[in-house]
Amino acid sequence: MNLIAVSRDSGWVSIRLSHSPGGDMKKNLMSLVLASGVLLASAHAATKQEYQSATVVSVESHEIPSNYAGSNPSDAPLQSEVYSYDIGIRLGCSVYRTRYESAFDYLPSVFAANHPVEVKPQKHVMYVSLPGDREVRMAIGGRSGVKDISCMARK
Repeated sequence: MNLIAVSRDSGWVSIRLSHSPGGDMKKNLMSLVLASGVLLASAHAATKQEYQSATVVSVESHEIPSNYAGSNPSDAPLQSEVYSYDIGIRLGCSVYRTRYESAFDYLPSVFAANHPVEVKPQKHVMYVSLPGDREVRMAIGGRSGVKDISCMARK
């Protein structure tokens, strides 16, 4: 079996094979695996989303309320220490409500009102680029449109 052609037309991959008597099957299989790997890598690179410029519009500390209803606070069950912040991020004509959570009482400096950030929004999460080639994954709680003259003109 010999690899004859590998083509990528309109998102579909076509690999044609032909049989040759006395061919080295291991060599042909390795050629097929190599060609498949190259095609998968190029397809993944084409779908990789780039960061977009956005702006932090609001930052609020999110307090987790205690569910203890007893009379003696010392009897309350221990609660996990999670520091949580609701962050509003404007991207284009939308404001995303996201939540930043950390086990430490630390909020990165990029999360300040009117501060520019680089983001990658996805279906239910948003990745925000942090200094030092790091990124943080935050859940998207909602999205609302911006009632701004520049956004109204686009519609």
